[in-house]
Amino acid sequence: MFICSTCIPNKYLSKIVDADGSEGHCLNCKGQKPKVFEMKQLAALITPVIRQHFWTSDDIYRLTREDWDAEAPTVFDLGEIVMGMMNADIDFRDELVAAIVEGEDCDIRNGEVPFFEHGGAYKQIPDEKPVDYFTPRWSYIVEELKHNRRFFSESVREFFDGIFSGVEDIIAVETSPINIRKVVRNEPEGFTVYRGRIIDSSEIAKVQGNPFKEVGPTPKEKARAGRMSPEGVVALYCATAKETAIAELRPAIGQTSAVIALRFSKELRLLDFRRLESALDDGWSAYFDPKYKENSDARDFLRKLHYLISQPVMPGKEADYLITQTMAEYLAHVHEPGFDGIIFSSSQCRKGKNVVLFAKNDPLLDSREFAVDYITGSLSFHRTEEVAYTHREFIRELQASLWEGG
Repeated sequence: MFICSTCIPNKYLSKIVDADGSEGHCLNCKGQKPKVFEMKQLAALITPVIRQHFWTSDDIYRLTREDWDAEAPTVFDLGEIVMGMMNADIDFRDELVAAIVEGEDCDIRNGEVPFFEHGGAYKQIPDEKPVDYFTPRWSYIVEELKHNRRFFSESVREFFDGIFSGVEDIIAVETSPINIRKVVRNEPEGFTVYRGRIIDSSEIAKVQGNPFKEVGPTPKEKARAGRMSPEGVVALYCATAKETAIAELRPAIGQTSAVIALRFSKELRLLDFRRLESALDDGWSAYFDPKYKENSDARDFLRKLHYLISQPVMPGKEADYLITQTMAEYLAHVHEPGFDGIIFSSSQCRKGKNVVLFAKNDPLLDSREFAVDYITGSLSFHRTEEVAYTHREFIRELQASLWEGG
């Protein structure tokens, strides 16, 4: 019995068959294929991984009966484990399970206890708590950018390569309604965002005369340092809702905000940091990834990264933007393929979404040009009349004094 690489849904196992397989007739798709494995060859790849990541109730060498009862509550049979490792419900599951059981070198006549058996019960061995390698590295890179090397160094590139490797394949679960989405978004032509600017009341007529020039991208000679761009580098800071665009300006009471709507003039490729928080792992199928541990740690850090980049920087701490500015430069110009921008949560408006579009460093183009068009008639003016704050108590005086050693 042979299985072809096309019929193996686990991408890591499929690559192995593509590399080492030979021609044969596939049991599953009934076709003559150039790259197939015998069922027992496929079973031989899977069995050591199951042994590494699962316990059996008779696995007395690693687990006592008390441990078995106390550990992870979910019990699986071999068929369920095979489906999880394949990342799909496969038609040849029973044949593969049989090959796994029959391929075990175990002589029960000598008192040996088989690990694999039909009807056996298994529990997943909990992964070791991941070592948070990337968070301290983030802090290290911040210091390096502040005090040593402002421009891309090898350590900075290696850091971002490590956390963004494979980002194209990451998917996330969105709720209300429930959807499975990629974290890389290709937003179509016509996608609408909002851009705001605080103005003096005396500028209203000037803004009305040319809304895009006055509220759109900032001229590079006037571009101040921002979360995703250093001084003198233009990035287009927008939001997906008008209210969010105004909130991000942080207007004082009595100030006037001008807001325009912009429409994408072509499809743009955006990385959604909000979705990274709910990113799904590849599950048991990732056990076959040669870089499983490394990629698992990177995926864990990506879930935290959205929080790190969405936090407002306090006055006087603007240098802390250096790493997010460098990250934006990496995503736009170093990562392959590059991104046109990112989406992340607003720190000023609950449930609000910010969109930052990157300028391309093409000397033949005006860096003020972005793939957006002004939506005629969308200009509006808003005067801030009230600012509301909400507070949540998170520590009491007695607890604070205990922390301080009082």
